[in-house]
Amino acid sequence: MPAAAETSAAMAALPSSKHPVVEGQRLGALEMATLSHGALKLPTGGLVHLQFRRFAGCPICHLHVRAFSQQHARLVEAKVQTVAFFHSSAEVMRPLQGNLPFPVVADPEKAWYRHFGVERSMLGALHPRAMWAGAGADRREPRG
Repeated sequence: MPAAAETSAAMAALPSSKHPVVEGQRLGALEMATLSHGALKLPTGGLVHLQFRRFAGCPICHLHVRAFSQQHARLVEAKVQTVAFFHSSAEVMRPLQGNLPFPVVADPEKAWYRHFGVERSMLGALHPRAMWAGAGADRREPRG
């Protein structure tokens, strides 16, 4: 069985969560294929920051991910492992997220979203915080 098919089969076997993960919750042992950082085993011993993003070309997601990318060294220093999930294929993601300094996971079937209890909201992109972030994220200077 090819590696991509094995990954899809393993993801399909993930149990769905009826309750979303909450801040401070401890993760059980997980392993996932990343776009350009190989296989990733979580937890890594420190804090884990999971980002569940929209599709690979989402402009607001791109701004948010770029901001995290610019501050990646500070997160590593603080022992925070960032992992971003996108509900797009690896082929679509590679030109957009292939060079990020932290692991990103292609999840076109949204298996990890279901596993962690992340729900879809039709109005999520129209939330005032998302709109404000999208309008100003490209002009903000990183805080130091």
